[in-house]
Amino acid sequence: MRRGFINNYIPDMVVAHSKTVRTLGKDPKPEAVADRAERLLNGTSHGWDVDDYEHLNPHEPRLRELWQRTMAVGGLPEEWVRLDGSKKTELRDIIAAMRHLGS
Repeated sequence: MRRGFINNYIPDMVVAHSKTVRTLGKDPKPEAVADRAERLLNGTSHGWDVDDYEHLNPHEPRLRELWQRTMAVGGLPEEWVRLDGSKKTELRDIIAAMRHLGS
C-alpha cells in the first residue's frame, strides 16, 4: 500500500518541478515580472506565484536590479499585501519602472 502511494506521488512531483524549471529557465520579460509583482502586491496571486517570483533571477541587469529592489523594499512577497501605504507606493513605482523597461 505504501509503495503504491510513493510510486503515484513522485511522478507528480517530477512533472510539477519540470514545469517550474521550464518556466523559470527563460529570461523573463519586464512586463511579465511586473505582472507577477503586481499580483503579489494586490493579493491576487495564487498557486506557486510567490515561489516563482522569488526564484525568477532575471539576467538582464536593469530588470534584475528592479526585481531585487522589490524584495529589498517589500520583504517577502507573500507579505506585500499587508505593507503600509508608503511601501506599497514604493513597490508600485518599481513595478512601473519594470513596465517602462519593456516599452
